[in-house]
Amino acid sequence: MTEGGRVEGVRTGPLAPFAPPQIAALAILALTPGIFAILTWFYQGPLLHFSIPVVVAQYGLVGCCLLGGLDMAAAVRSARPAALAATAGLLGSAALATVLVATEPADDAGHLGVTMIELLAGFCLWGVFSSHWAALRRPAMIALAVGILGQVIVGYSLMLSVRHVQGFDWVYFRAGTGYVRQLGFYGTALCCLGAGLLATSRSPRARAGFFALTTIGFAWNDLSGGRAAFGAGIGGAALVWALAPRSDRRHLAFWLVGAFHLAMPLSLIYVPSPSWGLKDILGRLFGFHSISQFSSERTVLWIGALKGFVASPLIGHGEGQFLLEVAHGHWNHPHDSILQYLYQWGLVGTTCVVVMAGPILAGIRRAARAAPGIALPAAGALVGLLLMSLLEGSLYHVFPVTVVILCLALLASVRAEPEPG
Repeated sequence: MTEGGRVEGVRTGPLAPFAPPQIAALAILALTPGIFAILTWFYQGPLLHFSIPVVVAQYGLVGCCLLGGLDMAAAVRSARPAALAATAGLLGSAALATVLVATEPADDAGHLGVTMIELLAGFCLWGVFSSHWAALRRPAMIALAVGILGQVIVGYSLMLSVRHVQGFDWVYFRAGTGYVRQLGFYGTALCCLGAGLLATSRSPRARAGFFALTTIGFAWNDLSGGRAAFGAGIGGAALVWALAPRSDRRHLAFWLVGAFHLAMPLSLIYVPSPSWGLKDILGRLFGFHSISQFSSERTVLWIGALKGFVASPLIGHGEGQFLLEVAHGHWNHPHDSILQYLYQWGLVGTTCVVVMAGPILAGIRRAARAAPGIALPAAGALVGLLLMSLLEGSLYHVFPVTVVILCLALLASVRAEPEPG
């Protein structure tokens, strides 16, 4: 025994119940966004290699699951047969597009390799969250929210560090991003995770912390100058409110509306460029004279994606080909996830995605009733990023896709019975 009655050699504290692989998984979630922001600040290479740190983190999560006791064979047996068939169908048709249709097969193969590790990571996380890692689900979302806060801190610090640099390119700001609007990937995930955690917390201290995270997420969206992020954050938080028990909604509405409004002046403390901030959001929302101007020329990309889909409707053109075949080196995706999937994977691959993810989305309300502490933050972040993907690349870029697969795995792991406690 030691002074204070503690037993020597016995771990204490919030991480005490977890095994080393579980603690490592939490560390990956908490550290990756900030590290990614630092590394990309100095990165000037090809876009294909831009998100390597996040891909490495995905491999790390897979390794943690395997070291943490994942029985892959048992997980395969317990998975929905339709989902397994859809996964095989997606990979098979995507590989066929790589060989038969893609303009640059090598580039396509690189993107397809990332898709494969994303699918594997999602499957492994679902496997452990559905069994002996069930107690890690809420801590995983808290760790991710803390990690995104790390990206915000790093990004804001980098922004301030170059505020006096003449001619600095504020549009293509790099802090886990390649473009200022991509700050909204982090802001949307943070405010929606924070809203879900806030809605399901009973401790005043925890509520204060999650309220702060929600406010910072909204503020980061506001500062990004992105209309898609602005609306997606509202949409994800609104879903959290709608899924919360009726008895909690009035109180929750007070907190969420407060966070949303407090975020506005917070985002105005320092706005480094006219292309950032609420003024740019409002100007683009109300200061337009044509549909093309309102969509920031997205209509050109949408029409190009539709024409490409018609040219190869079954298996698409392959991943990473939109940049080469339609956008002529300027845009990586059509700024609409539905058109993105139809263009790159065709009807076959897009249908496979619906078969895999559709039942999870359809079961959100059931999951919210069974395990609100898990489902509300996961559903909020998932739906927020899905809404954003209709106008931005949150289902193209690797970090927001990682958040999406984590949320899908968490929601899929929720069973019909209520969570303990």
